[in-house]
Amino acid sequence: MNEKIFVIAGNNIEGILWRLHDIKKSCTGVPTYGDKITGKTHRNGSDYVMVNQYECLRGHKEIHGVFVGTWRERKDLDEIMTIILTTNNYFECTPKFLQMILQEQMQ
Repeated sequence: MNEKIFVIAGNNIEGILWRLHDIKKSCTGVPTYGDKITGKTHRNGSDYVMVNQYECLRGHKEIHGVFVGTWRERKDLDEIMTIILTTNNYFECTPKFLQMILQEQMQ
């Protein structure tokens, strides 16, 4: 398993800070969410894909990653969710999470 970690954040700074924190934790041997996705305990920057726009998700067969920071405020959230939900069901989208997203979209 040599997967990429897709980081969906409200802005680049939030995504970069999360990535740095995850890399730092992985180097100390503390189990992280990234370990579960990539199957390896020590990662570097090339293991992450910062989703700056929804097109970054196109062409990938399996999308695994995290939502961090102010991701709910993204203008392309509908496109991101559509790509994720039609590409695979491995993005930790629990029914409760999906219900929360749908309720926020209706407000």
